[in-house]
This record gives sequence, structure tokens and C-alpha cells, in this order.
Amino acid sequence: MNSTLQTGLLVLERLQASGVPLGVCELARDLGKEKSNVHRVLATLSAHGFANQDSETRKYRLGPGWVQRPGDAGTRSRRQAEAAWWAKT
Repeated sequence: MNSTLQTGLLVLERLQASGVPLGVCELARDLGKEKSNVHRVLATLSAHGFANQDSETRKYRLGPGWVQRPGDAGTRSRRQAEAAWWAKT
């Protein structure tokens, strides 16, 4: 299994579950990963629109590139609201 891909998926799942923006240190601690690895993964996710960083707090939340996964319909409206919020900023 590709550990970088696995870390990326864990980061996305954690951001989704959180409902509030999270920092690199929080994510690394929660996932048991090195801060440098989480930072690199977040940079890649951000570059592709899957995560966004708040310029003031430097914390991350899901970006508009995050799409609904099968069986995950309950959080679709929250994702749409987050995407709309990021589109305004």
C-alpha cells in the first residue's frame, strides 16, 4: 500500500469528520504522522483543490475539489456549503 496516498486519504477523512478547520500539528497528532509528511500531503491536496488553507489561521478544511463518495450522501450538503464558502473567499 502506498503510504503517501494512505496519509492523504486519512487527512481528507479527518478534515471531513472534524467539521472545523484543523492545523498541521493537530492533523499530525490525530493521525500519528510526522508534521512534515502531513504538510506535504496538504500542499498537494491544496494544489488540486481538495483542501484549502485559511490565510489568517493557517488551518485547513476541505476544498471544493472534494466530491461525494458513494454511501456518503449525509454530508453532501455540508460539502456543498463548504465549497460555496471557499468560493466566496
